[in-house]
Amino acid sequence: MEIVKMKNLFEFKGRLYGEEIDMSQPTLADIFKGLFYRITKRKIQANETVSIDINNPSITEINDTLNLFASITGYLYLEQYEEDGLEPYKLTLYSQNQKYMVMFAYVNIEPDDEIRTFSDPTRPDIMVDMLGDCWDNRMIVDDFSLVRRAFTEFYLTADIDREIVS
Repeated sequence: MEIVKMKNLFEFKGRLYGEEIDMSQPTLADIFKGLFYRITKRKIQANETVSIDINNPSITEINDTLNLFASITGYLYLEQYEEDGLEPYKLTLYSQNQKYMVMFAYVNIEPDDEIRTFSDPTRPDIMVDMLGDCWDNRMIVDDFSLVRRAFTEFYLTADIDREIVS
């Protein structure tokens, strides 16, 4: 495996934030409510979660945080601050049971704006649950190195190769 060192093309100014989610088994009452009121069956217990909030993170802080999210369930965001001449983007990671999905889009997304995600045509064309929402299974990957590469490229270049997220 060849390691390619990327050059930082600009200075990232933004925020890294996220939280771990407790996806413990729902109670019978939760299941009952979910069937009749179509609510999410997850419980978020704030006293048992890990929270991340770092302004202007370094690449080391991003990688250390990614190391946590490789094995926990939760959300992680890397968001640019708005600057003159730069439309800010946000990279979102959804992580559950060593399955990962990223979304790359403008911070303030409009209905016609593009949202880029992983795309794996070899995965079955079905909808799957990820953190309580249904998503196209082809947008989810098992390979965490793709997640790390997306975060690194966004931090270093303000964009992500369309070979990774299309």
